[in-house]
Amino acid sequence: MAGFLEELFVRRPVVTVHALRRFAERALGVTGLPDDDREAVAALAEVHGLDVKQIREALRGLIAQGVDLGAEAVTLSGFRYVLRDGALITVLDKRNKYRRRGPRIEQREDFP
Repeated sequence: MAGFLEELFVRRPVVTVHALRRFAERALGVTGLPDDDREAVAALAEVHGLDVKQIREALRGLIAQGVDLGAEAVTLSGFRYVLRDGALITVLDKRNKYRRRGPRIEQREDFP
């Protein structure tokens, strides 16, 4: 019984509105979205006819194992799904060159 209750309260991966927007732009090729992320996601449904809930659930499925393993990102089919604290925060494609957000350890000045 305890295992069943634990399953009910397992934290599901979060997909931010920014990540939804970037997925639509970079993976689905949607253009002309408003600058504000929330307005852009609303436009995905209203203007472009996309099912945002279905997209969010699909993205949760893509990143779930990475979140469970504590990964910083999941790379699939030429896209990098960037994770932070159990959430998908953005989606990068090859044009973004999957840049790291900081120097590698061997490039740090304070490293002996």
